[in-house]
Amino acid sequence: GVVVGALIRFGNINLSKGAFLVAVASEQDLEQERRIYRDRLRRALPPSDRALVGLSRDPVRNGADAGEVLRRHPKIGGVVWGNLKWLVVSLRERDAIAISDVAAEGVAHQRIASGQVPNLRVIMSFKDWGLSHGQTDATTRYITSLIVLWRHFAAYEQHGGFSEEQQARLRGIQSMRARWSSQAHLAVSAWLLGTSDLLESIKEGHLDQRKLERACEAFQRASERLRPRDNPSLSVAIRNNYAVALFLRAHSGPEGKGLRKAAFKKLAAAARLEKSSGANGVVAGLNNRRAIEWKKSRVGGEK
Repeated sequence: GVVVGALIRFGNINLSKGAFLVAVASEQDLEQERRIYRDRLRRALPPSDRALVGLSRDPVRNGADAGEVLRRHPKIGGVVWGNLKWLVVSLRERDAIAISDVAAEGVAHQRIASGQVPNLRVIMSFKDWGLSHGQTDATTRYITSLIVLWRHFAAYEQHGGFSEEQQARLRGIQSMRARWSSQAHLAVSAWLLGTSDLLESIKEGHLDQRKLERACEAFQRASERLRPRDNPSLSVAIRNNYAVALFLRAHSGPEGKGLRKAAFKKLAAAARLEKSSGANGVVAGLNNRRAIEWKKSRVGGEK
């Protein structure tokens, strides 16, 4: 694609930067079928957001194919592929973000600069997620809602966290019920809510306890939605960011020792998924564990 301002040109079609390409098809893998599903997603979006869904001209049969599409089109945010029985949404992975890059001022910045709080890293993406029953309205609504919200989240450095309206939308789709064969995809919206609250509590400078507690509640809901081996990359992202939120709560609340122990347990669980998870998440998780261990060694350790 060729970038045209905030748009990406694919052939004779303009797409928004961060758009998702559709590669959903049956065994015949006909472009016409991909086009039909693309149009289904577009119809579920308001006119102003329809340029967020485009068509992959190339067939996508697995995660490697999806990764190649993302490699060739660096302004695309993700790829929707698979078939109507089981859809997969492959995401563009991003680097984890250090909390020092978020906390520009205030108490959080001072504690990081003085070494009171280790410079932990927040995971900002994961490899993919899937869900069943692609032909249903509920699945269409969930996918299109996350496409819109993911574009905003992926540009966090420019736009900041979610607005109240966007948070309400996330909570709405998180509470959706349908005849899905698995509820694991609902962990994605919960993780987004938790990570947004975590980042905003840091960005505001004073480590807002209410937002940190709300982030922990969202991460707990996300953890309950899937078994770790169902989606190791997402599980690492959940546990890592949950641990960061717990550790920051420990430095700004009365339950410090217990919260730090809980954070260590979650980071250890994330590290155990190393071999089956994306390196982006694992590197952040291991760096966080080293940072907290370094902090413990400076203060004589805890039992």
